[in-house]
Amino acid sequence: MRKHNQYLWELVNSGGIPVSRSLLWLLFAFGAVLPPTYAQAGDLKADFEKLQINSRVEVELEFVADSVLRAESIKPAPKEGKDKLRGYVTSLQGPTNNWIEVMGIKVKLYEETVSDFGKNPPTADDFKVGQRIYVKGRPRENYLKAKEVLIKNLKESNEVTGTLTEKIWRNKESFWIVILGKKIIVDRKTDIASTSEEFKSEVYQRVIDIDESRPGLGLALGDLLFLSGGLELNTTPQRNYSLQNDTLKDKLVQAGGILDLELSGVYSEHLESFLKTRWLVERAITRERLPPLVETSQNVFRVREVWVLFKDIGNFPFGLKIGRQDFDEPREWLYDADLDAARLYAYFFDSWRLELAWIKHIEPPSDKYENTSDILFYSTWDTHRILGGPIGSLFKENQLGVYYLRRFDPSSRNWEPRWLGLRMLGKTRGLVRFKYWGDLAFLRGEDKGRKFESYAADFGSSLIFNIRFEPSLTFGYALGSGDTTPKISPNKSFEQTGYEDNYGRFNGVASFKYYGEIFDPELSNMRVFTVGVGVKPGQIWSLDLIYHKYRQVELASPLKDTDLYNQTPLLISKELGYELDLVWGIEKFKNFDAKVILSYFSPGEAFEVPGFIETSGAYRQRFQVEYNF
Repeated sequence: MRKHNQYLWELVNSGGIPVSRSLLWLLFAFGAVLPPTYAQAGDLKADFEKLQINSRVEVELEFVADSVLRAESIKPAPKEGKDKLRGYVTSLQGPTNNWIEVMGIKVKLYEETVSDFGKNPPTADDFKVGQRIYVKGRPRENYLKAKEVLIKNLKESNEVTGTLTEKIWRNKESFWIVILGKKIIVDRKTDIASTSEEFKSEVYQRVIDIDESRPGLGLALGDLLFLSGGLELNTTPQRNYSLQNDTLKDKLVQAGGILDLELSGVYSEHLESFLKTRWLVERAITRERLPPLVETSQNVFRVREVWVLFKDIGNFPFGLKIGRQDFDEPREWLYDADLDAARLYAYFFDSWRLELAWIKHIEPPSDKYENTSDILFYSTWDTHRILGGPIGSLFKENQLGVYYLRRFDPSSRNWEPRWLGLRMLGKTRGLVRFKYWGDLAFLRGEDKGRKFESYAADFGSSLIFNIRFEPSLTFGYALGSGDTTPKISPNKSFEQTGYEDNYGRFNGVASFKYYGEIFDPELSNMRVFTVGVGVKPGQIWSLDLIYHKYRQVELASPLKDTDLYNQTPLLISKELGYELDLVWGIEKFKNFDAKVILSYFSPGEAFEVPGFIETSGAYRQRFQVEYNF
């Protein structure tokens, strides 16, 4: 949902907390406990074949002899995230005092390594052989580069989570796998998750979609419930959103906070529930010469999510999620909104997933949606899973998708648009990597008797150099078709779904509005050219500089949903202006995230008449810090 519209439909109550009509009863649903399915390695050769090179796995370890490790179990791990190693310090010997070994796996300590015992960075002198330790970090060819070292309150299990880089067949009784340069024995007693487990795990990570910033499951409340959340504080000064060139420039400084509380329930392998509440407070510290209808203060409490999820129904590859839930996708171009829905998932062949949803608003996002309902079809195919040979090894990810969103409106307005879209997202491997995206959408249907005949496209790529500071260069081009007379049928001006956010990231850790932090347009009757440069010196922080150039497709006014107060170009030029955004972010630094965004928008010829109407630029800063627990 577009950020500036997200809370217009909320109940704002300064005298108390409003009662939501959400489906709270769903949290008390129950299900049968059905045990997970594992394939005991009766046919070890089949297990050898099912473990894929470059897949991420979690391995429970056992010491069988000096420096010899055996895998007690192997299961899929999330494809993103740090490598992890938990066990005993087995050696303090190394070329320098910043090397140790844990379970026989080499670990390097460096200047950015942090610990939970106050020594930053730690050295080998701070540890003892036999001491239990937990290390998180980034993989290198034959060692783990430690980012975080913990020694307090650790589980007793010994595990390594990382990428399987090699497998070596020995005989019909055992074979080797290699993780972080260390050989690990796999034998007939090793529990290996079934072939569909890794893909299924990724499907349900997307289905559940709990905030990735949270440090684990959270605080355990008994055996079934877990409490987590986040507290965000922010301030946003902005100036001249009316694009005035005189002393009457508008000025607004807002400060606010967001408290999220999340309660997740894990009742069995087949049943989960989730409740998320949000308390949002915003206040205007400074408000000068703003248009009268601009809202600057909010005090809102709402239930954002409340759902129950049935997984692997009848031990078949189907899931069902019912309740208010987060509809999200990687680029938030189609949707990013909390919607009341019933949502069916299916996943097949370790690469193909299908999603069907019926959306009916119990609490509509705005009056416009009061009578509407939607059906959604979304299917994706992870082609990198089935490509073999040199081509397959080139891709870290490659996903093709198709979607169809159909709106129903029984009112006299008859607002019934239909979106059909194609999508491609992916990443490559290598010293020079590409992160690429492509969206192509067609809009049909009607609104107030006027037919839609429009389209949109958004293509781009980031060129990422795997060297020091990890510099990147990004190019993007987006087009939403336009019409000089959109109120006459057919309307050829594209409209996004209304659930979109247009929010994402290139190669950095901080997300931002990728069509511009100030202008932030809906992709309608507009061309957006984007160029960005960035650096990512560490895994937790980055810096990006992004340039956007805006141009109308057809001369028309007003603009379709931007953040500016002035949305009425004067029909003398298609040149709308340009914007510069500087984005700095740090993520997962001792449970803290922080972000600073500095933005400037320069209006183009479309907003001015030389010698009669002159304009000047708009400014915005965003300072944000979040603590996750």
